[in-house]
Amino acid sequence: VFPTLSEALGSGRVAVGQEYFSRVMAPIGLLLLALTGVAPLLPWRRATWKGVWRAIKFPALWSIPFLPVLWILSQYRTGAATAFCLSVFVFLAIGWEVFRGVKTLMAKRREGPFDAAATLVSFNPARYGGYIVHLGIAIIMVGFTGSSVFKIEHDPISLKKGESTRIGEYTLRFDGLARPDKIPDNLQDQVVALVTVFDQNGQITPKERPLDPHIDFFKNTAAQDATGEEVQQAHRPCIRTTLANDLYLVLAGFDTKDNSASIKAYMNPLVMWIWISVGFFVLGTVVAMLPVRRGNSAGSAATTKAPAVDAPREKELVA
Repeated sequence: VFPTLSEALGSGRVAVGQEYFSRVMAPIGLLLLALTGVAPLLPWRRATWKGVWRAIKFPALWSIPFLPVLWILSQYRTGAATAFCLSVFVFLAIGWEVFRGVKTLMAKRREGPFDAAATLVSFNPARYGGYIVHLGIAIIMVGFTGSSVFKIEHDPISLKKGESTRIGEYTLRFDGLARPDKIPDNLQDQVVALVTVFDQNGQITPKERPLDPHIDFFKNTAAQDATGEEVQQAHRPCIRTTLANDLYLVLAGFDTKDNSASIKAYMNPLVMWIWISVGFFVLGTVVAMLPVRRGNSAGSAATTKAPAVDAPREKELVA
C-alpha cells in the first residue's frame, strides 16, 4: 500500500524490500500476539477498562519477571525478547482462564481436575479448541522470531580433509569426499561430502552416520549430448534438526585432486517449534469441531452455569 500512496501523493512510486516489510510487520505481529492473549479474557460486550485490567492482571504481572531473563537470553535484542515475553503471556492467560473454569467445576461437581477439564471442554469445544489454536499462534511466533532474528549464515568455505570450521555452537569437521556404492539409475555420478559435527560436549553425529550433503549429476539424454549441453546437477543439502535449532549444510563445490570441498552452512534456531505449532492448530481445530454436550439434568445445567462465576463468558457461549 505504501508505494501506491506515495505515488498518489506525488512523491513518486517507491520500491520497498525485505527490510521495510520486516520493520513494518514486526510491530503488527507483536500487537496481534498480545491480542491473542488478551482477547480470550475479555467478557462479551461488557468490557470496561477496570474489567479488562482485572482479567489480564494475573498473566500480565507474572509475565513481567520473564522479560529481563528473556532479554539476556535474546542477546539484548529488545524485539525478540518482547515477542518471547508476549508468548509467555499468552500461555499464562489461557492457562489461567482454563484453571478458573476447572476450579469452579471441581467445587460444584466434586470432580477431579482431569474430569472437570473434560467436562469444561465438552460443554464448549469451540471455545477451548480456539484456546489451543491461540497457544499454537504463540508457539509459531517463537519459531518465527528465533529463525529470523538469530539465523546464522556462513559463506562457502573451502576445507581439506581433516580441517574444521565453526558455526554458532557447532564445530564442523570435513572428513573427505566419497561416492556411494550404488548410484541411482538416473544419475551419472554422485559426490558426497562427509561432515562430522561437534558441540561443546563432544561429537554429536554418530561415526557411522556423518552429515552427507552431496551433489547429484544427472545423465544427459541423447538430444542433450548431441547439442553439447552440460551435465545437469542438483545440490542436495543435509539437515540436522533439534528442538533448539536446525543445521543446514550444502556442498557448494569440490575438488577431487586434493580431496577438498566448499561447504556452505546455515543455523536456524527454533525452526522445529514452527512445525510443533501446526500440531496445535490441527488439535485445536479437531476439538472445536467436537459435538457440544447439552445438560439434561439439574447437575448438568449447574455445570454449564458454574464457570460463569469466574468466567462470565461461559454461560453465554454454552447456552
